[in-house]
Amino acid sequence: TALEELDLDSNRIGEAGTRALAEAFPQRMASTLRVIKLSNVNIGAAAFRLLAPKLSQCSVVEELDLSGNKMQKAGMLAVAESLAGVAGSLRVLKLGSNPTTSSEAHETIATALCQCTALQELHLPSNRVGEAGAFALVEAIRRMPNLRVLDLDKNGIGDKAAEGVVEALAKHRTV
Repeated sequence: TALEELDLDSNRIGEAGTRALAEAFPQRMASTLRVIKLSNVNIGAAAFRLLAPKLSQCSVVEELDLSGNKMQKAGMLAVAESLAGVAGSLRVLKLGSNPTTSSEAHETIATALCQCTALQELHLPSNRVGEAGAFALVEAIRRMPNLRVLDLDKNGIGDKAAEGVVEALAKHRTV
């Protein structure tokens, strides 16, 4: 039997624990993990840069929860790169409470999300997405025909960007 779910939520594994996890991450686990929960584990940008290549190898992952950490710009960029490897299987993505004001990070995540056409739930609350990030997400939302949950709570999104998001959602068959 192979491991299908890894749940280390709220365990404060931090940088050292994440480094150990990334180094020990066996290739055979990458082909069986369907759920990865690493929310509120005190991971920063450096650890995400180590972990992201391992995440991209998880070709059957359906749920990825990295919320409540300290990703910052570098961590968000690393996670965006890893999404290409899981785009075909990913159904639920939770990246909330990883605030960064980097428009580059938000735009890169949005571009990576364009590949995640199977995504059903996207949770990005409290990330300081802002206007530019929301406009970048519009194209990604258009390319997610199965999207059922979109959480952009507490992101400083204004009227114009909100209109774009609503227009993109209006074209969905699932809304």
